[in-house]
This record gives sequence, structure tokens and C-alpha cells, in this order.
Amino acid sequence: MTRASRRPPPVSRDVIVDAAIRVLDRDGPRPSMDAFAVEAGITKPRLYRQFTDKADLYAAIGTRFADSAFAATGPDLTLLLQPPNAAIGRALNDYAVGILAHPNIFRFLTQTSANREGAAGQYDLASTVAGRFAERARAVADSIPLDAEGIEYLARAIVGVMIVLTDLWLSDAEPDTGEFVGRVHELVWGMIDAFLRGRGITADPGVPIFVTLAALNPDAGGV
Repeated sequence: MTRASRRPPPVSRDVIVDAAIRVLDRDGPRPSMDAFAVEAGITKPRLYRQFTDKADLYAAIGTRFADSAFAATGPDLTLLLQPPNAAIGRALNDYAVGILAHPNIFRFLTQTSANREGAAGQYDLASTVAGRFAERARAVADSIPLDAEGIEYLARAIVGVMIVLTDLWLSDAEPDTGEFVGRVHELVWGMIDAFLRGRGITADPGVPIFVTLAALNPDAGGV
């Protein structure tokens, strides 16, 4: 047997992230890199062949979580294409279900750097998700068209409120999805409504925003 054939098979970044998520789910939001390596069935030096440092692995975990959180908004920003009441309710419910499936991942990503293994591990979940949300919202607004000035502030406000309230919600002994959706729904719609009113648009939460905007701008009806 040659030396090359004795080498252990490579372990991908995704496999290590999967292992890290299992550790976090099981052991809580303050894990060690050793625990991640053991769960992945590799040594810590092999882990660092895939990730340059803790920050790199933390960012990969954060990206995986952000992908899941962002998916709750729908692939086509359904808030514009469906009545806001229904779209917000569905998105918040999907988000809450995902959070309850992995509450320690949320805690891990949002705890302060002071409680981490070093400031290098800090991952800005709010900025990441808000940036994606703003980019998609701006693209849709530009196609309507709608004045998208300040959309980044709206996106960051919505995501920031959701993260703060998620932390509060998870502090309950038995977090209730319906209660979370009900309490956050009003705040999220209130911010969106304020953004639209600032542009002279009065939207009915029971009517798709796209329909409201198309009525104000007939040229957008075919978009």
C-alpha cells in the first residue's frame, strides 16, 4: 500500500458545517473547534485544511443559516406579489419553524464576541440577511418602478427587529410559533407601510402591493 493510498479521504467544507450544526444543536452555542473536528470524524489540523481559521468556519455556518432564514421570504419576494397580510404571516411562520429546529445556531451566531472564542469569530447575521433582502427588494422596486431610496434602511430595520424579538421569544420556556408570528407581523407591516406612505402610497394589507403600485402606475401593469 502506497503512502498516497493510506491518506484518509478528503472531507468537504459542507460535511464539516453539517457536523458543526449537529454539535451546536446538541451541546449548545459555545462549542470548541475540537468538538467540531471530532463530530466530523477528523483531526483539528484536517479541519483547518478546509477552513483557514475560526472566522472562516463561523462564516460558513452563518451563511448556511442565513440561506435558510432568507428563504422564508420566498424566491420572488412574495411580499410584493401576494397580499401583505398573507405573505408576511407565511414568511414569519416558516422563519419561526426554522428557528425552533435549530435555536442554538441562532444563539451561536448572535451572541456577542465577548462570549466567543475570540472577536475573529464574530458573524454579522443581521447585516448579511438585510443585505440580501435589500438587494432583492431593490431589484423588484426598480422593475415596477418604485422609488427605492432608503430600502437598505428598511431592510436592516426589519431584520434587526426580527433578530431582537427572536432572541426575546427564545427566552420563553416554551416558545410559541403563533405568538411570535402575531407579535412580529404587526411590527413588520408597520415598517413597510411607513416606507410606502413616505412615497405617497397607501397600501391595503389585504391587496398585493404589486396591484396597488400597478394601479398608481399603469405602465407597470405588464411587468
